[in-house]
Amino acid sequence: MTSNAIPQNCNKKFELCLTNFLPGGTWTPCDEEGKFTDSGRPMWTRDSLSGAVYLNQPTDNLRLKLSFLTGFLAGIVGGNGISLTINATYRALKVVSLSHFWLPISCIDQNQTDGSYHFKARCVEISKDIARIVATPFAWLGLLFASWGGALSPMENGPRDGAKIFSSIEIAMYGGTMKEGHFGWAPCYQPNAITHGLGGDINRERAY
Repeated sequence: MTSNAIPQNCNKKFELCLTNFLPGGTWTPCDEEGKFTDSGRPMWTRDSLSGAVYLNQPTDNLRLKLSFLTGFLAGIVGGNGISLTINATYRALKVVSLSHFWLPISCIDQNQTDGSYHFKARCVEISKDIARIVATPFAWLGLLFASWGGALSPMENGPRDGAKIFSSIEIAMYGGTMKEGHFGWAPCYQPNAITHGLGGDINRERAY
């Protein structure tokens, strides 16, 4: 297939579940979903535990990204700590100002329309933000361990599991995928990825 191939479920809002945080699944290339333009390898691979589709990056390339980019620069140097602190501060201001109860519902939950007040949805969103604030230090540790655990794992698909868990923590903390307009250090780790962190061509096998 040609470039710009995307998985069939890419337009659906991604919903996290427990299996997105679990390693040890089987990874199956999705031949029908498109191929890398420079190598001809299947562009996507499916995780058997969550059913989600991820970019089928070579594991040696993923080990390098997990160790240097997200493990060292975003982790040890402090990128994750800075962005998570900003994220927690932003959400704390939302909670303190009670913005969940006076902003239009479409600004709080993109799945809702402004036709009614949606009190239950507002309560759910403020609860999510409070949970994200409390979870911030644990998320930082989780991102660090996911990066280095994936990079150093002796298992063949260890890097895929590490990248999956890293992206799941980011999606949980920042409110959604980058495709949905949310922040993330490693967009190429995310389900139905649309870009690389350094702007590389998503259709090329070893892009950054």
